[in-house]
Amino acid sequence: DMAFSITDKIDQWRRDAYALSCSRDRIGIVISKAFELLMVVAKNGSLDENLKFALDSLKWERFMAIDLVNDREDSLRTHVLRLCEAMELTMASVIECGREKPRFDDSMEPMPIVSASFESTPHEPNIILNEIFDE
Repeated sequence: DMAFSITDKIDQWRRDAYALSCSRDRIGIVISKAFELLMVVAKNGSLDENLKFALDSLKWERFMAIDLVNDREDSLRTHVLRLCEAMELTMASVIECGREKPRFDDSMEPMPIVSASFESTPHEPNIILNEIFDE
């Protein structure tokens, strides 16, 4: 559905995950915070001042959920928490390096692929993302 931008979809997924926050293990909140982190980067890039706040918020929620997961042998929750930790480490590295990563530009239309060439174009990520999100 082209009516929704990438950031709108991430925000919807964040809200859906937050709806799971009533679970005793807090996993819905952790997932919601992970989507929030992705949304900050997608909207504003990796140098946005809110990125550090979103990163710290995810880290805090993940730490709160770790003890609850350790009490329960649940590999899915463990993997979700590991994925969130990987996101934290990646974003912390980006912040530390001070590099601006490309952000999603919802206003750009993907360029049609006109040849079988696999040369990289500036629009290639948007083509791939549109294929993923239009499923």
